[in-house]
Amino acid sequence: MLPRYARLFSRSIARTLPKVWAEDTRAREWLQLRGLPRSTHSLDPLVCRLSCAAWSGWMQPAYVVKRLLWLKFGQVPFLAATKADWSRHTVSPMCPLCACGGGAGGRRETLAHLLGACVHFHDYYTCRHDDVVRHLAAFLRRCSWARCDFVGVSATNCDAVWPDGVRCALPADLRVIHPDLVVSGLGAQSPLALVDIAVCVRDVDAVRAEKAARYAPLCGALSPLVRRPVFVVLIVIEARGVFGRASWLSFVTLAQLADQRARARVRSELFREAKLLNGIVVRAALQLLTIRQARDA
Repeated sequence: MLPRYARLFSRSIARTLPKVWAEDTRAREWLQLRGLPRSTHSLDPLVCRLSCAAWSGWMQPAYVVKRLLWLKFGQVPFLAATKADWSRHTVSPMCPLCACGGGAGGRRETLAHLLGACVHFHDYYTCRHDDVVRHLAAFLRRCSWARCDFVGVSATNCDAVWPDGVRCALPADLRVIHPDLVVSGLGAQSPLALVDIAVCVRDVDAVRAEKAARYAPLCGALSPLVRRPVFVVLIVIEARGVFGRASWLSFVTLAQLADQRARARVRSELFREAKLLNGIVVRAALQLLTIRQARDA
């Protein structure tokens, strides 16, 4: 039976943890909420069962794996919201960086806030987005089954996303919708894919539904203009700084651009590329955790 502080962990972790509670003489207590009172909220009985064999198997330093597990658990010890939840003393859960940066205030410093909504790291979020877009564009340009027609990064003139004839034919309210990538198949009747990379700081399903509703009129208006089917690929960076299952499945739908006989091979290529993109996003999250922790050091 899990201890009462198991609410620290997500449901998937709560199901997985009992399976890794085997005795291990090399086990180390390295995943504690540092700086918080060692009382009934102590994680010692739990973390002492987590073996250091995990990080040796991943071929990563201990501090990297520690931060990876913080992301997986969704709890970071030095964030204000975590301290407020688990400290015996009165601690403000509000983000100190938003207050210093001229933000509106009133925002809890959770992991989701740090990785996607803090005004202090706005430029960092932009760089992360642009890195993912450029990496994906470079992959698509190497492919023999698709053509990348537009790449939208922060310094791009978004008015150039559509040719003049198409842009003028679109309703005014649809011209302001700019996907991050426009990808087309090589065949005359191959579909056109609109790729959008978004950051989620709340419910993922709500974000995906909002994006789908926004792009639906654009797809309907574009299809007769470009004379080919149009669909949307939504890649969402979730609150824990990773791509979720829905984003992976959506990304693999780019295989529709390839010839029917080559789609199995293309799906394999897309899955490998999705892992690389996810690695870029996770690395950015780890860097952000390091920067934030260094501020309190």
